[in-house]
Amino acid sequence: MKLRIVHLTSSHPSTDTRIYHKYCKSCSTKYSTILITSDSHLPLDCPLSLQVISTGRLHNRLLRFSLGAFKVFFLSLRFVSRDSVFHIHDPELLPYGVCLRLLGAHVIFDSHEDYPVVSCTRGYINPAFAPLVSLTVKLVLRSLLPFYSAVVSATPYIQSSLGKLGISSQVVYNYPLLEKYTQRADGVISQFSSKNSNVVYVGGVSFFRGIYYLVEAFNFLSQDYILHILGNSFDSGTIDYIKTSLPFKRSQVVLHGHIDHLNARSFISRCDVGVVTFLPAPNHLNALPNKLFEYMSEKIPVLASDFPLWSTIINESGAGLCVNPKDSMQISAAIRYICSTPGVKAKFADSGFKAVRTHYNWEAQLHSVFSMYESL
Repeated sequence: MKLRIVHLTSSHPSTDTRIYHKYCKSCSTKYSTILITSDSHLPLDCPLSLQVISTGRLHNRLLRFSLGAFKVFFLSLRFVSRDSVFHIHDPELLPYGVCLRLLGAHVIFDSHEDYPVVSCTRGYINPAFAPLVSLTVKLVLRSLLPFYSAVVSATPYIQSSLGKLGISSQVVYNYPLLEKYTQRADGVISQFSSKNSNVVYVGGVSFFRGIYYLVEAFNFLSQDYILHILGNSFDSGTIDYIKTSLPFKRSQVVLHGHIDHLNARSFISRCDVGVVTFLPAPNHLNALPNKLFEYMSEKIPVLASDFPLWSTIINESGAGLCVNPKDSMQISAAIRYICSTPGVKAKFADSGFKAVRTHYNWEAQLHSVFSMYESL
């Protein structure tokens, strides 16, 4: 009997790194694999062995949370059978996972985040209701997850958080794909010169991602230090701040916007430092951001926030330095040290690259993922 793995998401994009590039593509090499998504923009690089089905995107947040989740569930019903495993990636789908379980299917919930904490930090949640929202999420998790065949956590911290609710889970780390980093693109990189010290930030652009302090750090660096920001803004205010800053006016900050995956990889590999200095928000402190490992994979030093978990990874791997993400002078000093001290940049780059190749990679997780599916 060949298993059929059906991944369900109502909130993530169809090309989400963890869901599509890691789980779906890996599963499709071994099992019949289907991704049901609410994203209307389907991936262009879909393997023949992977089927992607879209319910169509709903732009209203409330409708996405309610009707969007139901549409994903409704489409999944056609695949219910004894040899199907449904892998759910969003908390709004939890009640429907119980329905699938009652219909005889095996169902897994993948906890990407610590939802009782993260739910309180959403911009659309009134802070006055945060304790009530957190309590509600805990009650939902505690009441529904016992019905599931298995539960996955993205980090040990999330595993511990679920454990406090009486829910056991298996950790599947969000490490990068090795095969992904063998591919390159040779697109033209605008406003880039190898004569400068090039610092790169890849990801969403917002205050809580530390962008304000990062841009400010370039006030303390000479004009041959250039910050390249690859990613779209989460809010117009952040972009307005960047464009009125002195480093931007001195052409020390370049806003490239979104760049496709292969060109972004090529861009990163040509830079001198990769930055991930998120602020200490609850959903950041114990997260494992993809970008930290992607910088290491591209063989460039990493400058990261000094959160305990991140510091352990950076210090043990020797991949770079950790700083207070709210201290612009400390950020600038670390950038200057990496770029100007002989031998430091190469040492950090080589150590980080070796750590990813030997330990911090998705391929090392696959055995436990496949074993989990086949044990159900």
